[in-house]
Amino acid sequence: ALVRAQHYRGAGPGAGEAIQVDAAYRVLGVSSEATDEDVKTAYRRLMNQHHPDKLVARGQPQAKVAAAEQRTHEIRAAYDRIKAYRAFK
Repeated sequence: ALVRAQHYRGAGPGAGEAIQVDAAYRVLGVSSEATDEDVKTAYRRLMNQHHPDKLVARGQPQAKVAAAEQRTHEIRAAYDRIKAYRAFK
């Protein structure tokens, strides 16, 4: 059975992991109740919006591209964290 992050709030084993997973959900803008497909959709949408190559193609300034690189790193890390937590591909 899939154990949701909110079950780990408080001290004890898994508490630190839950905080990371909760933060990952916030980065992607979805709740812990979102389906795997909703998580994937949110990830793809955010990557499409913030991908540095797309901003370069749109003629955005280098400062915006650099910020987008950091944001895509955060988005990718959050998605990877949720994928590992939920064990989906």
